[in-house]
Amino acid sequence: MAGIGLYGGTMIESSLGTAICAQLYETIPEMKFGTEIFGSLLFKDVIHEV
Repeated sequence: MAGIGLYGGTMIESSLGTAICAQLYETIPEMKFGTEIFGSLLFKDVIHEV
């Protein structure tokens, strides 16, 4: 509404945080600078069995 260009991004958060960001970004009509959600990709090779 104020004419400020937005960018939506994430870094290192849980899968819950990623899901929340994805839902939030979906509610904003225009992201002038786009979005990227790549935090979970940083951990794709660091999965340990407990």
